Amino acid sequence: IIVVDNNSTDGSSEFIKKFKEIKLICLKKNYGASEGKNIGIRNSSGKYIYFLDSDVEVESDCLIRLVEVCDGNENIGICGSKVKSIGTNNIQNAGDFISPVGTLIHRGMNKEDDGSFDEQINVFSVPSCSMLVRKEMLDKLDMWFNPDFFIYFEDTDLCLRANMIGYDVVYVPTSVIYHRNKKPSDIKEESIYMTYRNKIWSFRRNLRFPLKQIMLIFTLITISAGIVLWTLNGKWTFKNNVYRHFFDIINCSLIPTISIKRQ
Repeated sequence: IIVVDNNSTDGSSEFIKKFKEIKLICLKKNYGASEGKNIGIRNSSGKYIYFLDSDVEVESDCLIRLVEVCDGNENIGICGSKVKSIGTNNIQNAGDFISPVGTLIHRGMNKEDDGSFDEQINVFSVPSCSMLVRKEMLDKLDMWFNPDFFIYFEDTDLCLRANMIGYDVVYVPTSVIYHRNKKPSDIKEESIYMTYRNKIWSFRRNLRFPLKQIMLIFTLITISAGIVLWTLNGKWTFKNNVYRHFFDIINCSLIPTISIKRQ
């Protein structure tokens, strides 16, 4: 077990030091979720690497269920759990699909877990709050989690690149975890900005004409519509910053401000 502490200040690292069987890596600054995972990969070994967020609760057999599925098919590069909200019987995520215009669709989101999502299927992506990754697949990529992303969409980007080199991404309903459910008030301006920015960066790096152009255009239309709705609803008091970030995103999609790395 490896715990990567991104320069936390809540005393959790001191608590973890009590468990000698856990390898604790304390970072001197917050490198973000993407690079934090990469640091964990560099310090790990084995056939698989299992990623688990710090704000989850797990069923006792959640990991073994993922391993069993991956062991049964060497073409599976990534598999993920059924994610439910803590304290409820509602699903947060049962795997993701992507629409023809680039919208990420979270299967089962906010629906009661009534058995409708109990089929193991191939999906576009799974969230890294409970994700098992084949190490052999990671070694075939020039880049693991994209450190430029810092946080948000880094798991989807990894799944996209796994698909592109021929590996399957699988949703495993027998593996169940419980994730903290964010309230609308928890959604911050910066998280909205980074999600869309990273999505655009991922499309630019990995997709080809004309699919890349189609998805970028519809993503920008979605952002524009969202800003109009948020402004009309008075959802945030920082409208000026939202608009500023919007133009930053447009620049990211139209101007090559960063190196375009292709896998």
